[in-house]
Amino acid sequence: MQGITLVACCLLCVSALVTQDQGRRSFGKPKKKANVKDASTETVEANVTHTGKVNKKYQKVGDRTWAERGALPKFFWRNEIASRDEEGFSWGSYRWGLDAPGLRAHPAKAKNMGDAQFVIMCCLEDKTKDAFLKLAKRTPERPWLVKTLKGSEKVQAVMKERPDFLAMNYDLRDSMDKSAEPLRGITIAPHNYFNGHRSKIDDQREFFVTFQGRKTSKLRHELHDAFNKHRLYKLFKNISVETVMDRMWNVKQQTGDHKFNMKMNSVYVLLPKGDDRWSLRFSETIGAGAIPVILADGLTLPYENTIDWSKASIRLPNDFGKNADDIMKHLPSDEATIMKMRKEVYEINRKYFVNPDARADTMLVEAAAMVQKGGKYDPIWRPEVAEPWLEADRKGSTEESRKIAAPLAKKFKATQVPAYLRTAEQNATLAEEAKAEKEEQKKFLDKLNPFHKDEEDKTNATKVTLKADKPKLIKRK
Repeated sequence: MQGITLVACCLLCVSALVTQDQGRRSFGKPKKKANVKDASTETVEANVTHTGKVNKKYQKVGDRTWAERGALPKFFWRNEIASRDEEGFSWGSYRWGLDAPGLRAHPAKAKNMGDAQFVIMCCLEDKTKDAFLKLAKRTPERPWLVKTLKGSEKVQAVMKERPDFLAMNYDLRDSMDKSAEPLRGITIAPHNYFNGHRSKIDDQREFFVTFQGRKTSKLRHELHDAFNKHRLYKLFKNISVETVMDRMWNVKQQTGDHKFNMKMNSVYVLLPKGDDRWSLRFSETIGAGAIPVILADGLTLPYENTIDWSKASIRLPNDFGKNADDIMKHLPSDEATIMKMRKEVYEINRKYFVNPDARADTMLVEAAAMVQKGGKYDPIWRPEVAEPWLEADRKGSTEESRKIAAPLAKKFKATQVPAYLRTAEQNATLAEEAKAEKEEQKKFLDKLNPFHKDEEDKTNATKVTLKADKPKLIKRK
């Protein structure tokens, strides 16, 4: 009897669930037109299917409708050429898979190479250079968009031999000198997205400035000590600069975990160079609505022919990593400036970073801009203004740009490393340098005024005489 009762109850529950589910689905009847808005897309009078999905043809990406996206430069996505290890893994292929999902069903995707302005493929590196050189030649106006991994000498040689190639990477100077001419091409956003709670634009931030990551460079070691050994900043709860020796040392240090996401609730996020100049944290910072503070001399920035990064980021010399005071005095603290920059960050995220579709659109716009510029590196943000300390040695600088940079560079001169951060060896070196500088000044004065040395000798002689003539004091017994 109990078994029969139990079965009857189960049947009633299932029936109720089915009835409730059918009531929600309303099979055979289209849903009413709905306006759906979130951080990434805007739907304009979109028909919602019975599964709850929005028809992409009625969905805006950034400020573009489906039709406007279809009017972007046509591209053809060709199969990759990648080098793989013994287990069949390819870093290039892996990263490109994360970079390009927005291209798969893009409305501007062409069916063949002949109809496309751009032919996109991965992955140019030392081991694949010969295969890329054999590709059919196109024109600089209708080039190959080639995902590169590094700017090695062999890759640079390929780019020089093939004027119909435009490179795509997270840094067009990757593995190159900070003052070198970047590879001809476009900088794309590092493939990560912020997956934590995103504050509203006018919400109070928990932190003023933060960094969390691995100690993968000398700069990060110095940055850690500069803040955590500082007499004041180590006591501030709204300043947190944490680094670990390895990402496996503590699972709570991982990108995307709760602690990491909490640290992104900050006015500013430091982006010091690590293994490379570029960092996945750049995209996460923009997604979190924080203002990026870049310490990576020579880094090219994402979509820099479209975005004016001087309005939404702060660039500081790598040398500032040795002294927290140098960094802090260059971070605006007034609410008006912070809000102005933050609004730019939120707008950049909405238009260009927020999802794969937005990044795919911007990639095509960037490529078209580079074609119009004849492949010349000429970002909207001006290097001579954003990184004036590099302009004197930067390849491609002009007399005019160096003249603009010279007075600005003086404002970014690093101050002396605080004594509590210096080693005994560094202190000894500084003492020797001070002594040598004093001797140089003396030599200069002697050369400038020949009577200076004679007067100094007479003064010293008088001092010796007075010292000798001074009566000795005898203690009473």
